[in-house]
Amino acid sequence: MDQTDIRPQEQAGTEHLEFRDQGENPMKLGVNAAGFGPKIKINMERILKAEALGFDSVWTAEAWGGDAVTPAAWILAQTKKIKVGTAIMQMPARSPAMAAMTAM
Repeated sequence: MDQTDIRPQEQAGTEHLEFRDQGENPMKLGVNAAGFGPKIKINMERILKAEALGFDSVWTAEAWGGDAVTPAAWILAQTKKIKVGTAIMQMPARSPAMAAMTAM
């Protein structure tokens, strides 16, 4: 455990957490974005706090009846610097052309 250094650093007026090993390679942290169910639940307060703390990314996923791209777009519209990705996208649910247009 003594190989890992956890240092709070100031970045743009907010506390920024950085995790580094002895080789000074940063560890990137991500957070899951949404819960599934009849209504989508996106905890924007948690996502904005993660962004303020310096987390690298937010991830969405999809399951039967739920979409990964729409929540990702919603999160991107409300954040400034955190990356957003889709952990799972069901390719059989989309034609190749639709998958390409969605990725643009």
